[in-house]
Amino acid sequence: MLERFDNPFVDHQVTSIMLNSFPKFQARDLPGLKTYLERKGELPKGLVFGLAAIITYYKGGKRADGVEIIPNDDQKIMDLLKELWATGDTQKVTDGVLGAEFIWQEDLNKVQGLNALVKQYLDLIQSKGMLEAVKTIL
Repeated sequence: MLERFDNPFVDHQVTSIMLNSFPKFQARDLPGLKTYLERKGELPKGLVFGLAAIITYYKGGKRADGVEIIPNDDQKIMDLLKELWATGDTQKVTDGVLGAEFIWQEDLNKVQGLNALVKQYLDLIQSKGMLEAVKTIL
């Protein structure tokens, strides 16, 4: 993997990598998150932070270096995130994303503690920025 990313002839655009992030999380990460919760009695903080980071990415805006963040995905997902982020309320964003059964095939608000931790991480990212938020949870 490192060799691939070191190859200057391969153009890795974040918008391409992030395409279908929610279905990818649902298929690849959500089962592990649930298993971890079942076995350890707590949520895997890194996976939950990753979900909060994906939700934040879909807010759009500008990176610290001024480059525009332009998410691109299924229109239904894009419309949902645009509507939720327009409220300016991270609780509404959290409730809406986790409750989007068309993404998850279930209401993730019912997963013990997930709503509160996603909101906590969204608030952390909003207040400190992504880099400082990552440093805080490491």
